[in-house]
Amino acid sequence: MIRINLLPFRSARKKENIRRQISIFALSVVLLVVSLFGYHLLLANQVAAKAQEVADAKSELAKLEKKLNEIKEIKKMLESIRRKTAVIEDLELSRQASVRMLDAMSQLVVEDQMYLTGLKISEKVVEAAGLAADNQTIANFMTRLEHSGLFNKVVLKSASANPLKDGRVLQKFSISGNRKPLERAEKPEQVPEKAGKK
Repeated sequence: MIRINLLPFRSARKKENIRRQISIFALSVVLLVVSLFGYHLLLANQVAAKAQEVADAKSELAKLEKKLNEIKEIKKMLESIRRKTAVIEDLELSRQASVRMLDAMSQLVVEDQMYLTGLKISEKVVEAAGLAADNQTIANFMTRLEHSGLFNKVVLKSASANPLKDGRVLQKFSISGNRKPLERAEKPEQVPEKAGKK
């Protein structure tokens, strides 16, 4: 009978299996390390890209904040200019107020029927004194003043007969009126030329 010793074959096969398993394990470890390294590089690139985006955003934000500060400064300057312009306009308006009021009053006088002997102009009140042919002329003058847009209220303070040397009798009068703000009363309404005349 022939006997075959299989022990060396089994031993060789066992060693081969161990070598194959070690090779597979080593290859798996290498693949794992390579994969982890690649994933690490990918994440590092993404982090770098995000960091660059953040840096760009911060740079843009700094530029925008600088522009915003410039805009705020410009707005402050414009507001200051507006306030100064308003003050200048108010001063100009006040400077011309008396001249305008005098011009308006001269337009409102009933022609050939009366004349003014005194005119006192203050910020809120205008007082006028004069001589008129009769009471109706005074009433017509007051009506003109009320409709001129210059006054809120016109009041007759006094009216009395004033005889002249030539025998005529004129009516001496005194009127006061509360002024409207100058912006609303820059020009008196046009009074018809013959209004109030007899």
